[in-house]
Amino acid sequence: MKHMSAMNNIVLFLAITLFAVNSDAALVDSGKSDIPGFVGYAPDRIVVKFDLPVISMMDKKAFKYGKTGIPVLDELGTKHGVSSIIPQFPGAKKKAYKGRVVDLGGLYS
Repeated sequence: MKHMSAMNNIVLFLAITLFAVNSDAALVDSGKSDIPGFVGYAPDRIVVKFDLPVISMMDKKAFKYGKTGIPVLDELGTKHGVSSIIPQFPGAKKKAYKGRVVDLGGLYS
């Protein structure tokens, strides 16, 4: 009787494993493109959050050329083909939400 119970457990384990493996394969192989499915995706763009001390050092006139006026950042931008820098929320003010300060002013693309 104990042997039969162990055999049933093994069969059950194999059945669950096969089901799980087949389920994962079906989810991974969806046949869709590699573009993420969330709203707001923009190809060839990245959003970067800069802290206030970094923003104060930037040359905002150079943004239209994809430059910041900070050599290390400009070198990185050149390496990755940055053509312009645009503030995402110009004039945004800091606000409190659920006891935390939210500042969208440092977001640039």
